[in-house]
Amino acid sequence: VLVGTKLRTHAKSYSISNIVRYKVRSGDNLTIIARRFKTSPEQIKTSNKLKKNQIFIGQVLKIEDRM
Repeated sequence: VLVGTKLRTHAKSYSISNIVRYKVRSGDNLTIIARRFKTSPEQIKTSNKLKKNQIFIGQVLKIEDRM
């Protein structure tokens, strides 16, 4: 194999997690939601491009479900 040579592979990539959509309910916060889905509040913020910890009732969040 030479530098710059493109290789082809037939391997399929997969993930053991699924992205779910979660609708924020009264009493929810990022920590509670993160615990429910076995992830971190920071991961939820990153996935949803949130700059603050503030979320709103009815807001739909994308969450990586590791359950």
